[in-house]
Amino acid sequence: MKKNKNLIVGGIITCLVIFIFLMIWFVFARVNVIEHDQLDVTLDPGFAIDAGCVVNDAVADCSMLPLLEKYNCDNLNLPMQLGGLVPQVPIFECTYFNDDPSTSEGLVREGCELTLDNKYLVKESGVFIELDSAEAFMTYYQPIDSVEEALSYTLALTGSYTEDEIVIPWNYRTYVDEIDTTYVKAVDGGYLVHLFDYGYCGCGPHPYFSVDYMLTFDGQLTEVERTRIYEDPSSDGLCVD
Repeated sequence: MKKNKNLIVGGIITCLVIFIFLMIWFVFARVNVIEHDQLDVTLDPGFAIDAGCVVNDAVADCSMLPLLEKYNCDNLNLPMQLGGLVPQVPIFECTYFNDDPSTSEGLVREGCELTLDNKYLVKESGVFIELDSAEAFMTYYQPIDSVEEALSYTLALTGSYTEDEIVIPWNYRTYVDEIDTTYVKAVDGGYLVHLFDYGYCGCGPHPYFSVDYMLTFDGQLTEVERTRIYEDPSSDGLCVD
C-alpha cells in the first residue's frame, strides 16, 4: 500500500515538473509578435459587378465578357488588395498557364514545374490596357505617393502576402525571437515594405519567410532581406512538383 502511494506521489510530482517546464518554455521560448496598424487597401469590386461579372470574394466569374479569349487568360480574378493603387481604375488579374517556364512572361510566376503567370488589365476611358510586364506596370502606376499605394504596388509585383495577425502553432520550429506583422515605412527615396512568403516547391521542410522590399518613388522594387521565421514539422515529408 505504501509502495503504491509512493508511486502515485512520484507520478504527481513528475507531472507537475513537466507542467512547470512546459509553462516556462511557453513563456520564454515563444516568439514575440510586434503588431502594426493594418492598412486598408481593399479593392472595391463594384466595377466588376457593373461589367456583368459574378463576384464571390476575390474571384470574379467574367466568362461572359470577351476578355478571356482576347487577352489569352485562363482565369480573371479580382486582385482584392490592390485598392491602394493610383490611378484608381478598374483592374483585373489575368492568369494563364505557361507551357515553357524558361520564358520570362508576366509579372508574377506561381507554381513549381507547372507554372501560372499573370498580368493585369486596367480599364481607362472605356478601353482596356494590358499591363503584361513589370515595366508596363511601373510606367502606368508611378510615382508612388503613399504607404497604401506602396503596399498594393509591392503585392502586385511579387508573390508575397500580408500578415496582420500572427499566431504560431506551438509545435512549429521557430528561427527568430521577434516577428513584425505587415507594415510599410516611409524611408529616404521611397518605402520599406514588410511582407511574407512561403517556400512550397520541392521537398520539405517548407519554411515561412518574412521579406523586406525597398520601393522607390518611381516604382523600382528590390528585395533587400529575406528571413526564415518558422516551419511546420508536419510538412517535412511533403514534396510539391
